[in-house]
Amino acid sequence: MRYENDKKAAVEALAKIDPFQPLGAELFNAIFRVSVGIAIETVAIRRNSETGKVEVFLTWRNETAPTYKNTWHVPGSYMRPGETIKKTIERIARDEFKCSIKVIKDAGWKDNPTEERGSCVHLVFLVGIGEPKNGKWFPVNELPSETIEHHRHVVIPIAVEAFKSIS
Repeated sequence: MRYENDKKAAVEALAKIDPFQPLGAELFNAIFRVSVGIAIETVAIRRNSETGKVEVFLTWRNETAPTYKNTWHVPGSYMRPGETIKKTIERIARDEFKCSIKVIKDAGWKDNPTEERGSCVHLVFLVGIGEPKNGKWFPVNELPSETIEHHRHVVIPIAVEAFKSIS
């Protein structure tokens, strides 16, 4: 009976939450733990004209990040209620790349039931970028050790295959 009361209390509390306002990390993670998230991953890949190496653009998540603190990652975000993929990509461009981006190719997707916070589907987009205000290019075969593992082993390889298919 206690579980049923807890569920009822959760429903009543969530009814008071505006889904179009920021939830904050603690509430987001609590909701995400019992649902499935959709992550939009925007991966910029290029061939370095000087070295010939295929490179990926990564940004740093510092110690104040809500998750994956002190790691390199491909810019991305979870879709928010009422948000389209296009709007999510625009938000990523503004907040993470801090420059314009253009989707080149829908590179694919991968589910991740072992995501740190809960189940997730990653939609991966190969993008071209303007002049980013933060971040750094890394050869895809020489990623820093602090790169998020799922990005290193799943997201980046999906984007690299898409890049190879068009270059």
